[in-house]
Amino acid sequence: MKIRNGFVSNSSSASFVLTIDMSVKDTLQFLATHSEDLFSRTHLNAIIEKSIEFCERELDPTGCKNMVFLRRNKKQVRQEIKELRKMLKDVETYNDAAVVLKVLTMSNYRITDNVFDQTEILGETSMYNGKESIREHLQTVIDTLEKHNIKLKYDVSSKG
Repeated sequence: MKIRNGFVSNSSSASFVLTIDMSVKDTLQFLATHSEDLFSRTHLNAIIEKSIEFCERELDPTGCKNMVFLRRNKKQVRQEIKELRKMLKDVETYNDAAVVLKVLTMSNYRITDNVFDQTEILGETSMYNGKESIREHLQTVIDTLEKHNIKLKYDVSSKG
């Protein structure tokens, strides 16, 4: 680990855990009520559409020349596209808390209840240089909770 003035150098990645003093159900409902823009159905649709586009490029050998990813077999990719298209059709039927959960999970966060009935949001960032490195969704969660004086704890574990 490389430390410079309390921040991890930009050659490091980090994993983080945001612990919120509410159950997952209450956290998701709170975020749905207080941070609508980022956790809207419109935003979720955009994430799903972007995922479909990525998968379709993965199937097209000319469209993925410059993409860096592990190639999956075409059957898996087609199945994922099918599931994403179904999800796109179903978005309007999701309740607000389910929309928040889908946005977070499709943005590579894991959401769990810990033994104290608190919410934990887990994720990773490839470059960590302090709070400015936090991705948009997590920053929105933190800002929304802090604005409403909700008790939370943020832990970062660097690698690198």
